Amino acid sequence: MIYNLYLHPLANVPGPKLFAISWLPRLWHQQIRGTHWKNLVALHEKYGRIVRTGPDEVSNASAEAWNDICGSKTFVRDLNFLRVTQLDEHHGFISPVKKEHNTVRRLLQPAFTDRSILRHEKILDKWTEKLRLNVAEEQGRPIDIAQKLVWLTFDIMGVLSFGESFGCLDHNFQHPYLKAIELGAPFLSLLQIILRYKATRGLYDLFLKLPWMKLWNSLRVTAEAKAAKWIENADESRNDVMSIIWKAMQDENTTISQRQADDLASILCLAGAESTPVLMSGMIWWILSTPHAHAKLKEEIRTAIQESSEITVHNVSKLSYLDACIMESLRQHSPFSIAIPRIVPEGGAMVDGYFLPAGTVCGVPHWASAHLKSNFADPEMFIPERWLPNPGPRYADDKKDSFKPFAKGSLDCIGKRYVKLKRLNISLNSFADDLRLLAWSIMRCAWLWPHFFGTSIWSCA
Repeated sequence: MIYNLYLHPLANVPGPKLFAISWLPRLWHQQIRGTHWKNLVALHEKYGRIVRTGPDEVSNASAEAWNDICGSKTFVRDLNFLRVTQLDEHHGFISPVKKEHNTVRRLLQPAFTDRSILRHEKILDKWTEKLRLNVAEEQGRPIDIAQKLVWLTFDIMGVLSFGESFGCLDHNFQHPYLKAIELGAPFLSLLQIILRYKATRGLYDLFLKLPWMKLWNSLRVTAEAKAAKWIENADESRNDVMSIIWKAMQDENTTISQRQADDLASILCLAGAESTPVLMSGMIWWILSTPHAHAKLKEEIRTAIQESSEITVHNVSKLSYLDACIMESLRQHSPFSIAIPRIVPEGGAMVDGYFLPAGTVCGVPHWASAHLKSNFADPEMFIPERWLPNPGPRYADDKKDSFKPFAKGSLDCIGKRYVKLKRLNISLNSFADDLRLLAWSIMRCAWLWPHFFGTSIWSCA
């Protein structure tokens, strides 16, 4: 206790003394009460842009921190945080060796370029129209639009990755994979706790054998089955992501193992089931709850687009207010509310003006950095105008560089260009009268933030 408070290398970093002494306060607020992501705002407002949140952990909330942590080639991701994915830690996507990570990243990069999105525009159009028709079939009855968006993105990722959908929208079907995420994901937080402390790490393999882990393990089984089915009928001309992986598996210069291919298939499935629909449902909620933003977005879209056939990637990319709405939705409704932790390398490093010793866990929490009054004026309000080139005097001094929803550097989100799908979908939502009126009829929404991950789920009645 005395060492942590007064002799530890982080003793000079401001923060609550209880957090410096023990991990228990952090665990209580994050894993039990589920409020750590919100509490970080109050901590940063009180102590400043860097706060000690654990015996060997700090939270950062500034643009400088993004540069110090993610602009460096030496900071690595915290494997105790990522190991629960059960992806291969060696020569794979989560490898702490950046060279190994970048090898896999370069392999996938062609699937996430602007050119690739344009090539698959007809697929995006087809599935966005399916969503519109699916909602229209409800004939004005209240719906859970968040669920429909999960089905949309999961089906699209199935088509783009494996050449076939998962059948959710076509059959109004909650795929077992999605059920497993909903029921199994909270247990991952428990596994992260076990991995976080040396005294409990020995229990990790034991916990993996417990019955409830069958839910999480079933996710990998689903992904591997999709990959195996594709490989069984391999066709490089299909131009989906698995065709890129397959080519690499046959290339003697960049050989990808079956385990690596399975890992990538697992990542692709999970990507389509989580972050994108969280953002899209949040965006619809914020726009429909903010009359001036709804009216302005509708006017921009209907002025630029005369009929639904004109809703294309090229046309919607010119809509500046739509882009501003997307950025403000990311700020208000970030799919990932906490920091993706990084580890300070050997020799230590300067972050936010403080020297952090090797092994320190650090990172910028997305939601907290976006809701500090020192970073954004009126942080609780939905103000898309703050992201426009001329935001007006009140928002001109917003520190936008303090918020990076896709992270920064060589480990940033490879699928960030996938935001074009959101543009298409939101454009169609605002263009179609039936969907707009139906969405406005959904007024009783319970917006819940689960204790374990801080991702948003809202159901409507």
